[in-house]
Amino acid sequence: MSEKRNRITIIAGGKGGVGKSFLAQNLATWYQSVGTKVVVFDGDPENNTLTRFFKIVRPLDMRQRSQLDQLVELIATGEATHVLLDSQAATSGLIHNWLKELDVASIEKHANARITCILMITQSLDTLVQAIRWTEQLGKSVQWVTAKNLYLTNDFKKWDTSGLRKKFMEEFAGKEITIPAVPEFLMTQLESNNLSIASAVKADQLTWADKQRLTTYQHQLFEQFKSISDHLL
Repeated sequence: MSEKRNRITIIAGGKGGVGKSFLAQNLATWYQSVGTKVVVFDGDPENNTLTRFFKIVRPLDMRQRSQLDQLVELIATGEATHVLLDSQAATSGLIHNWLKELDVASIEKHANARITCILMITQSLDTLVQAIRWTEQLGKSVQWVTAKNLYLTNDFKKWDTSGLRKKFMEEFAGKEITIPAVPEFLMTQLESNNLSIASAVKADQLTWADKQRLTTYQHQLFEQFKSISDHLL
């Protein structure tokens, strides 16, 4: 059996509003549920979307190299075994430069950690442009996951039929998950009350039935995470 390693997970996307923070809050909850020692960072100091819905999170200014360095040092010093970053929109260049400066292989050796990049997939050509940029910069040096958010669309034809998706899955041994769509009326309740799913299922604002719906949804999403656990744990 191979030695268990730590993990740095970066959720990325070319623009805002594609579900990065929603994925981050639920992935953080899953990490906690399986007993990992995880630290979660909100890389968007302007909108703080993750912080608004998920209180156990630390702010991170991605423009400051020393703050990005925390992703490595928290693991290297034993404060965490897993670090999760919800990155700010349009910051791929900052992440690429940071990883180049420190060198991915050196990060892995220093922190005994693998790096996973999760790319949000949409119906637009932006998805292909962003994926090309990321793979050109990082190639096989990291592990790859793509995430389709069904709350936004169920039309992923541009991505599904692209040669790049085939390259992701075959050459880079990438994994793929689907984020199920939360019913609109439940999403409205979550957003109006600034609740994550984890907090909503315990909140007084929701009825028992709606809490049960969210519990069922959370189970479905956790099954998606479980299916790619070798890229997350």
